[in-house]
Amino acid sequence: MHGPAQAACLSAWADDSVEFTAPPTSLLVGRADLPFRVGRLRHGDAEAVILAHETADHRLLPMATAAEIGDAARPRICVDLLGMRDAGTDRALVITAVERFYGLVLRLDGEGDYCLADASNDCPVGQRLSQGDVLRELVRVRAEALDDKAKPWSVVSLAPAKAASSDLDDVAAQVSGDAGPMAGATVFFHRAPHSGCVAKSGEQGVATCRLVDQHGDEDPDEHEADAKLLVTFPGEIGTDRTLVPMTQRMQRAR
Repeated sequence: MHGPAQAACLSAWADDSVEFTAPPTSLLVGRADLPFRVGRLRHGDAEAVILAHETADHRLLPMATAAEIGDAARPRICVDLLGMRDAGTDRALVITAVERFYGLVLRLDGEGDYCLADASNDCPVGQRLSQGDVLRELVRVRAEALDDKAKPWSVVSLAPAKAASSDLDDVAAQVSGDAGPMAGATVFFHRAPHSGCVAKSGEQGVATCRLVDQHGDEDPDEHEADAKLLVTFPGEIGTDRTLVPMTQRMQRAR
């Protein structure tokens, strides 16, 4: 549940105890003329990020928040879309808010458990989502608000694929777009604590590579057969459409 953390987040925002700064630069943002600010807050064991729209009279209206609660090894990250749910919110404002918030969510823990708050600003009991699930929901919210001036977003699907061998360090993923398997897509693989590799998908849309321990201190025998991978597609921005960055937690195909 994230009600208490979210309440703390909004309470702190209301009494001006959060320092707001300019949002990070993002190529996903189509309109830089709509001003937004980003606030960060710590409250006990909770950490939150707040995206707010700055009005013409310099008021800050919260559009979305993400509160991280719990064990640092596997935090629960609670996302509330707040102002994006308001039917009266200007479409261009919602589109830009999603574009800004998408970049912020990408900077959160890709291996954490997420939940999405409902209209009561609380998460449904037992809800357990991935970062990719939240990103896809943001794509859906943006699509509902889309107008003729905004470039459409497309989502790439990432799924387990058969690796080159049974060795746990050999990994593979199927990359697919709207038209089917995608060739030439760059994909990053990560396995905690710090093993990774990068590959491009072939003609059938399969990207495969061998994980390398970046610190040189992992014992390959320590990894169990169900070790989770975080697979990341970094995105591609074209003239007529955008393939948004996407993450997917997955197990190796057997």
